[in-house]
Amino acid sequence: MMEPMAIPNLPLQTAVDHYLVALRVEGAAPTTIATYRSVLAAYLRWATTEQPPTLADFTLVRVRTYVAYLMGEHVRFSHHRAKRAGGRLSDHTINLHGRALRAFAAWLAREEYTATHVLARFRPLRPRTKPIVPLTTDEFRKLVAALTGPARLRARGRAMLYLLFDTGIRASELAEIRLDDLDLAAGTLRVRGKGSQRQRVKWRTVGMGVLAQRAVQQYAYRYRPPAIPVGEDRVFLTREGRGMTRHTVHRFVKVLGQRAGVARAHPHLFRHSTGVAFLRSGGSESVLQRILGHSSREMVEHYMHLADTDVTQLHRRHSPLDHL
Repeated sequence: MMEPMAIPNLPLQTAVDHYLVALRVEGAAPTTIATYRSVLAAYLRWATTEQPPTLADFTLVRVRTYVAYLMGEHVRFSHHRAKRAGGRLSDHTINLHGRALRAFAAWLAREEYTATHVLARFRPLRPRTKPIVPLTTDEFRKLVAALTGPARLRARGRAMLYLLFDTGIRASELAEIRLDDLDLAAGTLRVRGKGSQRQRVKWRTVGMGVLAQRAVQQYAYRYRPPAIPVGEDRVFLTREGRGMTRHTVHRFVKVLGQRAGVARAHPHLFRHSTGVAFLRSGGSESVLQRILGHSSREMVEHYMHLADTDVTQLHRRHSPLDHL
């Protein structure tokens, strides 16, 4: 058992540096480390006034004051590209900062940098819920029709769109698909879910419909360009033959959406649309949760509500009594 540290005059920046090293040693996902580094750096910039803050300055009151600052108008961060009316950060982004700071505070207490968990009573915002409007059939067809360029780029784009809509996988999961993950004979795809590359990767297997299966097969074994480097085994490659990333997937969908006149298109909208379409067609909630790789039923319940609303509207339109 280590000796209690609880050093109130320790520079907060030093404690943050120790925390980021611990995350890396514990095998946290690179994206998680990058996010926490960005959030903690933003907090340190805000908390630094006349002199750098110490652990004694990291209190519940200060963090609540910071969250109130984030809730104000025109708060921007260099890494935050989303444009919102009035420049306000979304509730999701504000809660991301709150969760990261709370995780940091929990680690400080666990490692005895502080005597107590200073943010134990911190609670996130109650986010304002926005209705999810799935992609319509017409919008999806417009996106497919907007694919241009050489045959290999159209084949790649079609395979990406079909997989995003058919399986509901995340942009990062799409980018990480390897050739060995495809079982086209069985019509299945092995997906690397959230987690670090070293440990805690959440694998799952999802099925592909006939159209998605054919599109992936055509691209992967007919149009996929020579990989750079030669050993690159990711299925989806850039024009130069390098593996795509979640950022290139996002950029592809965004640019295609603007070209197709579907400006709201983004990879996660496909994921929402998959969930609603699956339930509308009679799929079960538990199966959908496994397909999408959700750790809880919270998001699935959002899809259930949308699907139920759709059924209600259809019943009103085709009421048996009204059509007697």
